Amino acid sequence: MQEIENYESNLPEIQKRLFFLKNLERTFSLDLTHLIEKRDQLKTYFQQNDQGYEIGRIKSQIENLQSNLNSLFVIQSTERKKIAKQLQNSVMLILSNLGLENANFSIQFSECKPSGDGIDDISFLFSANPDQTLAPLSNVISGGEMSRFLLAIKSSISKQPNTFFLDEIDSGLSGKSFFALVDLIKEISKNQQVLCITHQPFLAARGSAHFKVNKNVINGITYTSISKLTTKNQRKNELIELIGGGSCEVNEYASRLLDRLAA
Repeated sequence: MQEIENYESNLPEIQKRLFFLKNLERTFSLDLTHLIEKRDQLKTYFQQNDQGYEIGRIKSQIENLQSNLNSLFVIQSTERKKIAKQLQNSVMLILSNLGLENANFSIQFSECKPSGDGIDDISFLFSANPDQTLAPLSNVISGGEMSRFLLAIKSSISKQPNTFFLDEIDSGLSGKSFFALVDLIKEISKNQQVLCITHQPFLAARGSAHFKVNKNVINGITYTSISKLTTKNQRKNELIELIGGGSCEVNEYASRLLDRLAA
C-alpha cells in the first residue's frame, strides 16, 4: 500500500521525465539504449579533453584580435586627421576665391565607442563671418553659402570621373567672386561632367552644351520640358533672353560671349 502511495505521489515527476526522454529520442533519432551510449560517449570526451584549456585558448585568440582591431582603429583615426587637415585648407582656399574671404571651416574629432565606422565622431564646423563662432555646419550656413561649400568640398575630394549637378550655384555672386566660380567650374569640367542650372548668361556661354528648360501650364497642370540648343543662333537668342532684352547692344554682347567664352 505504501509503495502505491509513493508511486502516485511521484507520478507527475515520472511523467515529466518520460516526456523529456521522448523529446530526446525524437531530437536525436535514437532509442533509449543508443541515447545512453551517446551520453557515455560525451562524458568520456569531456573527461579526456581539458575544457579549461580550450576556453583559455579561445579567450587568448579573442584578446589578440581585439588588440589588432584597436591598432587598426588608431591607424585609421590618425590617417583621417591628416586628410581632414588637408581638406580644411583646400576648402578654405576655394571658399575665399568664391567670395567667402572670412569663412572658417574646421573638422572636429571626438572619440566615441568603437563601431564599424571606427572610433571617431566627426563634426563639420563653419562660420561665415569673423565675429561668428564656429558651429555645426547645418545650424549656421545659408543656402548660398552651402552651394559654394558643397562645390568646394566636391572639387577637393572628387578625383574620379563623375557628374556634378549645380543648381544656381552662382546665386548672389558678382564681380571677381563670380568669375572665380566660373573658372573653378570650368577647371572641374576638364575631368568631370558638370551640369549647371543658371540664369547668368556669362556662365551659360561657357558650357560646351546648352539646354533650355521650359515650363507650360495646360489645364491647370504644370509640364516641364527640356530641349538642346544646337545652333549658335539658338544659343545667342537664349543668352539675349537671359540678359533681358533684344537691343543691338545686347545682341552684340551675346555674340561676343559665345565667340570668346564658349568652349
